Amino acid sequence: GALTRLWPLWPWLLVFVDVVAQDVAPVVIPRQIPRRVGITNHAPTPGAWVVHEVKMYFTDTCDEASLLEPGDVTDIYDTGTRLETALYTAGPYAMDNVLWTNWTADCMVQLGGCAAKTQGVGIDIAFTEGYAKAVAEKENVWSVLGPLLEAITVKCIQIWQSDDVYEKCDDISI
Repeated sequence: GALTRLWPLWPWLLVFVDVVAQDVAPVVIPRQIPRRVGITNHAPTPGAWVVHEVKMYFTDTCDEASLLEPGDVTDIYDTGTRLETALYTAGPYAMDNVLWTNWTADCMVQLGGCAAKTQGVGIDIAFTEGYAKAVAEKENVWSVLGPLLEAITVKCIQIWQSDDVYEKCDDISI
């Protein structure tokens, strides 16, 4: 019966039990792999927050080779921009490698500026090769996800924002 079918596996089961009985930390596989990275205004701003450029890197030394550049403008997200300036202050202008363009948050001095933690701009990293590898590995029972997640973790961010006290944020969150 069932014991006869298990008999050829018996030596392997003993080895498996022996390995499992050792002091081994279980691998915790996250339910979701982070897909977006960006900045938000952690503090309020008196007017519209103006960000000229945001650069994100996969290394802590900000190596140009590790620069996270969007595949196209659809990879960039933002919380909105002023309707009257939307054609030239949308989110993609904060990641176009040009300092004379900008993203302007949808806030105004006349309406009290930007409340804390309400505005932001960032990038969807799902288009990167590292993200695709991490997603594929996530489903593997014997997953070694740690190094893959490390490879798609942004470790350096450079931000150029307006010098105007009404248009800059003094406390920025990632």
